[in-house]
Amino acid sequence: MKKIYKNNWFLLVLLIGSITACKDYLDVNTDPNLPTSTEAAFLLPAAEQAMATGIQFDSRYVGKYVQYWVDRVASNNWDLHGYDPGSDNGGQIWRNHYWNLGKNLDLIIEDARSKGKNTYVGIAYAIRAWSWQMLTDVHGEAILRQAWEEKRIIFDYDTQEDIYGEVRRMSDSAMYYLNQTSAPDAYIATSDQLYKGDASKWRKFVKGVLARNQIRLTNKATFNADSVIAHCNAAMSSAAGADDAYVPYNGNTTDDANFYGPLRNNIRLFRQSTYLTNLLTGRNVIFKNHPDSLRGVDPRLPLMLMPSRDGNYRGMDPVVGESVSTLWNQLIPGVFNTLRDTLVPAGYKGRYMFGDNAKMPIMTYSEIQLIKAEAQYRKGDKAGALISYKNAVSAHVDFLNAYATAFNNPTLSVAMKDTLLTKRPTIVPLVADSLDMSRIMLQKYIIGYGWNHIETWTDLRRYHYLTDAYQGKQVYQEFKFSTSWYIGNAGQKPAYRLRPRYNSEYVWNKEALNKIGGLAGDFHTVEMWFSKP
Repeated sequence: MKKIYKNNWFLLVLLIGSITACKDYLDVNTDPNLPTSTEAAFLLPAAEQAMATGIQFDSRYVGKYVQYWVDRVASNNWDLHGYDPGSDNGGQIWRNHYWNLGKNLDLIIEDARSKGKNTYVGIAYAIRAWSWQMLTDVHGEAILRQAWEEKRIIFDYDTQEDIYGEVRRMSDSAMYYLNQTSAPDAYIATSDQLYKGDASKWRKFVKGVLARNQIRLTNKATFNADSVIAHCNAAMSSAAGADDAYVPYNGNTTDDANFYGPLRNNIRLFRQSTYLTNLLTGRNVIFKNHPDSLRGVDPRLPLMLMPSRDGNYRGMDPVVGESVSTLWNQLIPGVFNTLRDTLVPAGYKGRYMFGDNAKMPIMTYSEIQLIKAEAQYRKGDKAGALISYKNAVSAHVDFLNAYATAFNNPTLSVAMKDTLLTKRPTIVPLVADSLDMSRIMLQKYIIGYGWNHIETWTDLRRYHYLTDAYQGKQVYQEFKFSTSWYIGNAGQKPAYRLRPRYNSEYVWNKEALNKIGGLAGDFHTVEMWFSKP
């Protein structure tokens, strides 16, 4: 945690303190180039950008755990369910929570509260609730009670259960302020990139955070499906995506481009996985039992994945890497339509989630509807679950069409959407009794590709990857691991957490980390509290 002290906020405090100490000698009160306070409006945009980049940085690795994509180079550590020792890879959400967001959210709250700008206060608490949830979902135990105490060198870890409670407390604070009348602010419509200062939409976002918080607990005796459903009903409600949460990008330079876009070129060597590809091509058994060959093919396929040069859609298995003997027209292209290690063509702007100016989703109506569908199904309300399931698929088509339109790519027609919803019974069941938990969770898996990797990983861990069945059926049908494992995964155990950020915890905070077993080589395979009974 010592890295917290090296952030811009702490340096600003030190500089302000130096100016104050020299005040009598210099007879200087303020320096217009070094303000002693910062307005909420100027801090909020950077905080919201950090929300997106934290997910994207770490999803490069989590995406391999869940097999959204694999590395074209064989035996990648993350494809092996391992990690990169002595590296901050997989530590960006940690860094964002304690540093990029950290005290900056406190400054937003302090400034806005003093001026009666309650919407800013509510937004800051909403982001902090979301950030605590993301942090603990990927790392498990974390520093809660002692976070941001400035005179500490060692920071003790708190339990995941305590952090889950903090998510709810921060959400309650967010809702309190978002329900208050707020003083006018000339900047909020432009500084708030997610919702333009619309408190009603932020309230829906908070309810979405709470829905995520509660659906995690399906293995607990205290799980309450009605609570999840109530939160979902108060969360995103627009099938057209009007209240979805997105972080936008201009996409003109590497400074204002999407982390996943070709300008920043961070994922050029990734290849779509066999598992994901099979779900969309109908090769997976859950979508294969259909009367004719067309009924298993998902029409969303060309809007999400890349075909080989021969027009066929292929995926790559983890660990094996790309074969040099594969024919050129059968190679699996990267997300920028590149083959092997070729460079991204000049002027290529991208497609789907992987464009320079593609907005990054943080939470969507489709996701919320599938959280609701799972809770309804668990409650025994299959008819309600099917309605929510259909809502999610329908909205996801609109979601994909919006991205396709942004890059002048073909979209799905109204007729094609109708066919998906009414004539592809293995994808969208026609009757409630044909719906099962596998379809719900695999649909959520499909919808999350490219942006919701953390949520997908949390779901896979809730169902313990391969070992959990629901009503006698394996949930993630045909999901499988490589036969090779990372050297530290004693007993061939899959990853259940990202290790805390190396340069703060393993360099500065090892004493506290050791208390929770964090120095063990297989710490990343230790199951978390949320997925246990």
